[in-house]
Amino acid sequence: MGLQTGLALLRERCERLGRKAAAPLLTLFEQLDNLARSDEAFAVLDQALAWHPEDAALRTYCAEVWLRNGDLARAGQLLEAISSPV
Repeated sequence: MGLQTGLALLRERCERLGRKAAAPLLTLFEQLDNLARSDEAFAVLDQALAWHPEDAALRTYCAEVWLRNGDLARAGQLLEAISSPV
């Protein structure tokens, strides 16, 4: 199986299951991140947050990712949203 085929399978899995759970999206993010395809990877995280806006574990994961990548403002926004009641 080639790289593009593998990514296509992960993308299809996201379309099929991504609205039910964030895990398929995180798997795709991690693979894109490993391939240094940052723009695509972060778009997947944005999609995960859009589909699962109340998922505190997802928000924490995303905040950690943004912290590791130096985006302190974005990480702070996510962490604030977790700690502040709606």
